[in-house]
Amino acid sequence: MTDTTPADRPADQLRAAAEKLRATAASATPGPWKMTGVGDFGWSVSAPGVETPDTEQGRTDAELVALMHPGVGLALAVWLDRAADASDHHGLGEGGVVATLVHPALAVARQLLGTTVAEGAEETDEEQEQREDREATARDHAAGDHQHCGITCEVELPTEHLRNFVIAKGYPGTAGALDELLRRAAAPPAPANRAAKRNEIRDSYAETIAMAREDRDHEGAFTLECQLRDREEQWRREDDAAAASPAPADRAAVLREAADHIYHLRATMGAPTVRDCFANGLGHAANDLRRLAADAAAGVQPPTAGQTGDPATDYSYRWSQTIDSVDGGRTALIPGDDCDGNPAVSVWVHRDDAGVLAAMLADFAGVQPPASEARTRIADALADADGWKWAPGFKSSSPSYQEYLRQADVILAALTTPPAAPAAPEEPTCRAGLLPLNDSPVERCVEQGPHTEHTTANGQRWTDAPEETQ
Repeated sequence: MTDTTPADRPADQLRAAAEKLRATAASATPGPWKMTGVGDFGWSVSAPGVETPDTEQGRTDAELVALMHPGVGLALAVWLDRAADASDHHGLGEGGVVATLVHPALAVARQLLGTTVAEGAEETDEEQEQREDREATARDHAAGDHQHCGITCEVELPTEHLRNFVIAKGYPGTAGALDELLRRAAAPPAPANRAAKRNEIRDSYAETIAMAREDRDHEGAFTLECQLRDREEQWRREDDAAAASPAPADRAAVLREAADHIYHLRATMGAPTVRDCFANGLGHAANDLRRLAADAAAGVQPPTAGQTGDPATDYSYRWSQTIDSVDGGRTALIPGDDCDGNPAVSVWVHRDDAGVLAAMLADFAGVQPPASEARTRIADALADADGWKWAPGFKSSSPSYQEYLRQADVILAALTTPPAAPAAPEEPTCRAGLLPLNDSPVERCVEQGPHTEHTTANGQRWTDAPEETQ
């Protein structure tokens, strides 16, 4: 009699069991079973064409029962096939994938084929080692240690990992898994999937905003709408960047983008007190970046590390020599512009500091020290005016002295910004329409105010009329 039992090779047994499951599923009740709701929490599960009493189950139980149709056998067959593929890549003496995937599947296959080892049969050393390995892995899993778990562990490998390893038929430690991960990492996101994901996010925002409106939480709804607008702006920038052709890094564009970002931060600050404290500094920082962007667009290269230039041209301390009294204090006028681009930046100082500041300005006149020295001298002057004295070795690390250095940085930033040139006044022209072909005054032309040129009927121009008529 011919022995039809599969060979002892584990992969052959796994594939034979998978074929048996498929044959059994093909002869079972066709069509999927269905699950319908009964009442608020009850569910009824039944198979088409089969007379079975309705059984009310909880939602979770009903979903599990609804799966008990021939599709389960087909799913088990696929699982056995994958285990057979894994067995082809690994020997039985190996741990890891074999211990956590092949051995459990092989036990199921032997039960389906009726070739399970009888109880009391002697266990080989190799089988004992594999069993002990599986038991140790199960104990570690129950204790919360998932270091040696395989793809069936829902903690160590969640759904995303299962897609990476199982769907691609590549298991941890195999070439198939690595190839699949590399392929997915190199592939750009599909536009269709990206659009679907964005629409899903929009729908989620819209639903949440509608719920907030319904609950009269108008402030929360407004916050969500602002977040959605920010997300839309981010998506627009991503699309523009993806559509742009690759180009070398543009330093001027990067600087302008950084300046725009700083201005955005300045405009979206929270409390007024915070806005008052930092808006001026952010404005100066943005202006500095725009100045650097203009230099970069003009071809000026940034200084390299350690590069030193002529102090007389690198730094310009053009302080006004006039210190005006304002409300009992003093205001030193500094050529430059403020955070809104207006000329003539002013720095307020106390009246007791006016003498120190005036001496410091006179000391700077015609002398251009390096930036680090100027920063230190300004900070020292401000600290001396306040009466600060430090013990040797504690000055540089003192938080108070660091604050004076920060004030010196603000002053130096204002000093190095050239004043904006005033715009040339627009020369007035005649807006009264065409005038007669002569140079006699016309009332409607006089109503336009003083202007230098007038238009005649044939296009000729003539000069101002006498003052008494203009």
